[in-house]
Amino acid sequence: MSGITRGLFRLMHRIVFKEIGSRIRTDALKNLTDLIYSLFEKISFQIPILVSIYMSLYDDAIEKEIKIADIKKDDEVLVIGCGALPATPVLIAKRVNANVTCIDHDITVIKKAEDFIRSMDLSDKVTVKHAEASEYPLDGFSVILIVYGVKKPETVMRHVAEHSDKNTRILLRATINNKNEISVNIPENLEVKNKIRLDSLGSVDSLLLTKR
Repeated sequence: MSGITRGLFRLMHRIVFKEIGSRIRTDALKNLTDLIYSLFEKISFQIPILVSIYMSLYDDAIEKEIKIADIKKDDEVLVIGCGALPATPVLIAKRVNANVTCIDHDITVIKKAEDFIRSMDLSDKVTVKHAEASEYPLDGFSVILIVYGVKKPETVMRHVAEHSDKNTRILLRATINNKNEISVNIPENLEVKNKIRLDSLGSVDSLLLTKR
């Protein structure tokens, strides 16, 4: 039964994100994709097979981001926008054994994320905090990852650009249209050093930014 469930979900994911997403950029489908992921997080939270499927969607994306940002064990990582099923911080912690802090403005999401982290036995590596991204102190973080769909992305980016450390590597998940325009305005004191496509997340790009 689990094999059938996994197969059906992967088929749905391919239709929505690979077939449709290859023709219509994710930003045009944002309301639909946000709804799908939100519902899936709520439904799958206590169903192990669905949790496994959800986490597997991020495997390739996280592997690429770890490589592009050269994330290592001694990095202090901040993930802005963790969600109820915090796949990004969990997979980073598991892959490179780095300390990861993830924040979200939704207290209900935070409580579910904390429960999930405990269930994964990662409370010593992943810290979940209820906070506004535009106000959170950024001192000491060598890597900051801003997820796609975070609220008020321009405000968050200005805060990161102003208050992050000089050598912090910043990963921004965003979309880029056919005119090579990024869906989020990049502050002038930041420059794009590299980028990579995260097809498994719906034609989202991950941009590596550093301070000029």
